[in-house]
Amino acid sequence: MLSDVTLDVARGEVHGLLGQNGSGKSTLIKILAGFHAPDTGARLFVGGQPVTLPLPAGEFRKLGIAFVHQHLGLIPSMTVLENLLVGEHATESRWRIDWRGQARRAKGLFARFGLSLDPAAPVEQLSSVERALLAILRAFDQLEQAQGTLTNLLILDEPTPFLPAKDVGRLFDLVRAIVAQGASVIFVSHDIDEVSEITDRVTVLRDGQVAGSLDTRSAAKSQIIELIVGRSVDLAAMRPPARTFGDEVAIITGLRGGAVKDFSLRVRAGEVVGLTGLIGSGYDDVVSLCFGAEQAQAGFLTLSGTERDLSQATPTSL
Repeated sequence: MLSDVTLDVARGEVHGLLGQNGSGKSTLIKILAGFHAPDTGARLFVGGQPVTLPLPAGEFRKLGIAFVHQHLGLIPSMTVLENLLVGEHATESRWRIDWRGQARRAKGLFARFGLSLDPAAPVEQLSSVERALLAILRAFDQLEQAQGTLTNLLILDEPTPFLPAKDVGRLFDLVRAIVAQGASVIFVSHDIDEVSEITDRVTVLRDGQVAGSLDTRSAAKSQIIELIVGRSVDLAAMRPPARTFGDEVAIITGLRGGAVKDFSLRVRAGEVVGLTGLIGSGYDDVVSLCFGAEQAQAGFLTLSGTERDLSQATPTSL
């Protein structure tokens, strides 16, 4: 998938990694995690020292590298403190844990970065942004706890899709605070605006190759888009012209079920209606509920004047 990709990250830098789906971002990250083996000839330098590839499983920890993936890797039924220590549980053999001492250490860690997390609270009670902050701080804590590592490199693999815009700012504040403590960060994302805000430089992958690297502060959004898609894009020209639509052909009212609380929508003949939102917001439940693949608690679907009770709907009844 990757072809002659070169990426360098400076100490204390937040380096963005951008590209469309299938561009090679995940493959590169999995090579650094030891999940994939690169082809012969690939070279990796960490802290200026050569590292033998492929990396054995878990070797990244000894190199001072930590990961936060999109789904965060938290266990909701466990407490904040248990999640903070779960990496040690998995990799170290110890017969005793000083829970009180660890709780005090956790409180000190949270206070150091301005977080008001209760070590005894179940993770399932935390908000989305608190979970993301915990996952990032856990990764940084693992870096600090490691002894004799060559560097401190934190790789954030799309940590923001679960978050509304107001909470992304809190996450970025934590990233900046971590960098101020001497770490470097690779920030993987699809969001150009986020990358422009948080990173110092950005590298764009396209079709498994490096399309280019830019200084984020001096790069225009249009330059980054051009690197991603491989051609100049006129965003204004891509907007569809104003159109006149026909009568309403589909009406959803009072839909409840899954993550959907009270959803209504009207679609007119000839109209294309987009339905999106943050991961977990329920936008992807709407189709399943209307189709009867998931059981709706309430709601009605009217198609061409015929109303159907979605709480009784099944795929065959539609």
